[in-house]
Amino acid sequence: MSTPEKRYRDCGGTFAATADIIAGKLQGVDTYLFDWDGVFNTGTKGGERVSGFSEPDSMGTNLLRFGHWLRTGRLPRTGIVTAADNPAALDFARREHFDFVYAGILHKQAALAHLQAHSGITPVEVAWFFDDVLDLPLSAVCGLRILMRRKASPGFTAYVLEKGLCDYITASKGGRGGVREACELLLELTDQLVPVIEGRMRFEGDYRTYLEQRNRMETLVVTPGDLPGEAE
Repeated sequence: MSTPEKRYRDCGGTFAATADIIAGKLQGVDTYLFDWDGVFNTGTKGGERVSGFSEPDSMGTNLLRFGHWLRTGRLPRTGIVTAADNPAALDFARREHFDFVYAGILHKQAALAHLQAHSGITPVEVAWFFDDVLDLPLSAVCGLRILMRRKASPGFTAYVLEKGLCDYITASKGGRGGVREACELLLELTDQLVPVIEGRMRFEGDYRTYLEQRNRMETLVVTPGDLPGEAE
């Protein structure tokens, strides 16, 4: 067993696919796609519909993108697909200069179809970070699938594993470091974690160039009215 695989198994992660298989899939990934509720947060909402994120997860996405840039020489596409109206998701995506946010999209496969039509990507090029039932249509077709652990859903988790709908289940929960864990795992499996950490520490050279390119990105917001047949 590889050292990264053992490290993440020891912390409680579940490999539905081996580390070698996940690393192989990563070679074809050019887009990182995230659900919002239950991934960047616990999914808890109230009268003010609180739906935030943590800075460690935010840093995880930045390091993941920097690692992709170091490895391929280009920025990956990065975006959020959420079924709800989440102002925090829009604020986060704009702050981090994500490429796009699909907001209020109840049928998430429509978002993927729109993304395919407008960017030319294929589903196998997408790494999908998710947590629940409405995310499964994308899990069925995306090239790499990361499930946020939720102990309250053992039946759902068993279903996902039985049907082969994920490649890795995080040890940490959504909103409790699951995104950061997944990002570090993917960086380790491409031998980029150390270069990425050291590059960010120095804050010069490659990291400065990456950051300048990243920060020129303007976030596209897509709502149901932009998708055929999805307008409310």
